[in-house]
Amino acid sequence: MSEINAYLNAVIAGIQNHFGQRLTTVAPYRPDSLKTPAALVAIERMEQADRAAADGRLPLDVSVAVHCILSHRTPDLQLALDSFATEVAVLAQNSYWDVECVHAAPERIGIVPGELRPDIHGVDSRVVLWEQRILVGQGIYEFDTLIDEFHFEDVRSGEETVINV
Repeated sequence: MSEINAYLNAVIAGIQNHFGQRLTTVAPYRPDSLKTPAALVAIERMEQADRAAADGRLPLDVSVAVHCILSHRTPDLQLALDSFATEVAVLAQNSYWDVECVHAAPERIGIVPGELRPDIHGVDSRVVLWEQRILVGQGIYEFDTLIDEFHFEDVRSGEETVINV
């Protein structure tokens, strides 16, 4: 669905905008071709939420993983990884990523060690994890215009009042 692509691209753009030139690679997860420092974003799981959305869209709890990757040559590698991952977690904590389908702020944010190791791969990583509810599909309510004025009639006098908003 286009909402999933929009969400993934919005998370990538949010990380890129926050870190700017400090990161060489910010992209969807693909560890075979990257330059460090890097943040690779993956949607690991999507699961229907416990309650249906009132407007007919499907609510999905999306599990996101951001792989924060640094070269083994990074000074104080473990501290740098912890700092990098913590900065991503703080960025995510209240972010709706400027995309309409996001229904709630991220929940269950965590940081775990990555699987890449400096002695084998030349890099090491931390993975920032969170869940976020998004709504996908077409809603049943479509509004062609916004209401921009309200009309009230005084029952006793019959006088009409118009309020513009």
